[in-house]
Amino acid sequence: MILIFISCTNQFFDPALAIPDTNTTSPSFGQDLSLQDYENTVSAWYFGHAT
Repeated sequence: MILIFISCTNQFFDPALAIPDTNTTSPSFGQDLSLQDYENTVSAWYFGHAT
């Protein structure tokens, strides 16, 4: 397993960039979300692939 940690303060991310939430099942559907909305929070992402 490979773990990659990326900080929201990374120089490659613009924290002011906001994109619309288009997931109809999301509580924030229709709102613009940015990295600033998730400051000081922890999230874990897992991408699996099987053949």
